[in-house]
Amino acid sequence: MNPDDSSWAPSRPSLRGRVARVTLFEDRAEVTRVVTLSALSEWVSVEGVSPLIDDASVRARALRGPRRVAGVRILRQVRKGPRESGGPLERELELARRALATAEAALRRAEAGLARHGALLAQWVESLSQVPRGLAAPDRRRAFRRAYDLTDDALRRTSDALSERLAAVEAARERLEQAAARVRDAQAANPGVEARLELQLEGPPDETDVELRYFVPCALWRPEHGARLVAHRDGLWVEWTTWATAWQQTGEAWDDVPLSFSTARPARAASAPMLRDDVLRVRRHADAERAVLDGREDEITFAGLERAPQRPLDDMPGVDDGGEPLVWNAPRPVTLPSDGRPRRVELVAQRARAQVERVLMPERASVAHVRATTALPGGSPLLAGPVRAARESSLVGLTSVPFVAAGEPFDIGFGPDEGLRVRRERFTDRDTVPVIGTQIVRVTVRLYLSSLDSTPRRVIVNERVPISDRSDVEISVREADGWSVDPHKGLATRVVELVGHATASLRLDFEVRAPARIALPW
Repeated sequence: MNPDDSSWAPSRPSLRGRVARVTLFEDRAEVTRVVTLSALSEWVSVEGVSPLIDDASVRARALRGPRRVAGVRILRQVRKGPRESGGPLERELELARRALATAEAALRRAEAGLARHGALLAQWVESLSQVPRGLAAPDRRRAFRRAYDLTDDALRRTSDALSERLAAVEAARERLEQAAARVRDAQAANPGVEARLELQLEGPPDETDVELRYFVPCALWRPEHGARLVAHRDGLWVEWTTWATAWQQTGEAWDDVPLSFSTARPARAASAPMLRDDVLRVRRHADAERAVLDGREDEITFAGLERAPQRPLDDMPGVDDGGEPLVWNAPRPVTLPSDGRPRRVELVAQRARAQVERVLMPERASVAHVRATTALPGGSPLLAGPVRAARESSLVGLTSVPFVAAGEPFDIGFGPDEGLRVRRERFTDRDTVPVIGTQIVRVTVRLYLSSLDSTPRRVIVNERVPISDRSDVEISVREADGWSVDPHKGLATRVVELVGHATASLRLDFEVRAPARIALPW
């Protein structure tokens, strides 16, 4: 819109209305604004809206009154001045100007005082020169000396004050330049576009409430959690808090507004996947005569525990809701400034019993970790997001949780247990069967556990056993006394009871048999 367009002239009644509700999504926000119209004019202007409004999303309807909305349009204008005349940057600039004026006034007073004391000293010298030498009485000489000392002392103090005033003026000028530079940067970064909605009304001239709904970008939210493991007389509990971390930089003022947080995706439409040809090719067996058996890491991702139904999770950059749109309402009105800074709004606070275990994975770490198994009693699911984990009043670290259905048990770690250490050693013995050349690799893993204090501990030790997807590679566990081996996951598990200041030694042996044409990683 041209700034000189006559349609922008404030000849029509201008209202701001109030923001009745804001619903935040993962990439936008829906603003509901209610305006009370009592003017007799056919067209009414609504100010204070964001220039980033999605024009196609604007909806207007009359809530109360005899009039109806016949049309709505959006007008935008390039502003020549700053966005807000009373904004924080402008106020800072004005304060810097006042500080500079005060410092300059103090400097002028110091300069006047220095000139006055200098004139007094010159007058003292002139008066002294008019007295004949040797004729002044002793009392008169002492009076001259005292006047000189007082004038000289005042001159020195005024000179020192002048130096301080000069430094204060320089500092005030520097602050003024910095404030002016910030205002210029803000005006340069902000193109100065402002917008307004214009409503066309029809019907008898009576008071009417109109509801406006529209989508704006530059506003979003993400879930964040806090988990605290605490001990009560009846056992261990996990105190769980869920926040909504929200940002907005739409240019609108959302002060004491009811906020809603939704996982719906209004911009995503369902579409069928593209079909592609799946081409099968045949190759000769001689091209892969020698195979290399290499290790790889397979991550199994599912919600909840193993006893719960496993559901693979997609890598989603936004809010993961498990496929069902959910909505949370803030318990009280929230002020969300348009500065792009995150604000946390508490949504849910609950607690649940926890079953705590110490888990040891010697191949990854030399310390045991505290793992709590819990299930939240709430009727809503747990959204995927970061978690701040704490034990009692101590923060132990940051972790994350996947999407967990309502009431489904899940695991969460609460940091290492510093009172337990493990040392791991692995020995490999290689042999080859004569004539046929079959490779035999025997691997021995030794673990040495040590308790560093007097607290008895029950530790779950996990050690990996290789898995092969080739029929000609055989892997068998030779020595596994006390170990429970899962051949599908490749994990050997053992529970160890340690008393205070005790040690334990564990051993696990497995054997790998493979043809000579297979290159083994050991």
